[in-house]
Amino acid sequence: MFACLQLFVSIPIIARKTVKKTATCRFIKFWSLSRPYSPKGCGKRGILLAKELCVMIRWLPALILFMLWLTGLLIARPWQQSRSGGRALAVALLWMYLLVLIPVCFMPFATHHGAWSGMAPTMVGTAPTNPIPFRGGFTPDFWLNILMTVPFGFLLRTLFPLRWWQVLLWGLALSLVIEGGQFIAGLTVQLNRWADVNDLITNTTGAVLGSLFRLL
Repeated sequence: MFACLQLFVSIPIIARKTVKKTATCRFIKFWSLSRPYSPKGCGKRGILLAKELCVMIRWLPALILFMLWLTGLLIARPWQQSRSGGRALAVALLWMYLLVLIPVCFMPFATHHGAWSGMAPTMVGTAPTNPIPFRGGFTPDFWLNILMTVPFGFLLRTLFPLRWWQVLLWGLALSLVIEGGQFIAGLTVQLNRWADVNDLITNTTGAVLGSLFRLL
């Protein structure tokens, strides 16, 4: 795990040494495929390696979150706690759900993928955002974001005696972590995932719906 982190930390050093032949090459923005650069004097192998490193470094947020997930799992050690069969299954499903969220929400895209309706993002630096609620209408992306957090609300209500408004707060907190992480990743490694206020609304709604389904 630490070897993987060391690899990603060394990426900028490797890329800088690879493309060091000219002054133009030293200014290559190897962490962003969308930034223009001049290949003059770099050599074909240096350019290809720089492009590969661009793609690799965009997976850094997902790697960090996976390490945090693994650390939390090792600290909590849910397999050592005595529970009934149904409750133990719910705990395992919740941990698996959080694991699946990492690639779903932090997988890098080569281009902006945030609106099925074709609307342009509001750029904050290099991070694509949408600060306007319900902008773009009720697209498939809108409904999929609701469905994404239904299992979260369902499992929370299964494991803990929470009221609907408490589940709402947990759903909002989860969505804030996702959107905030995507925004920071957009500013740092240009992940190209939208930080969208609609996602806050839909993710929170999905968590509440999941908790209500548990009562049926």
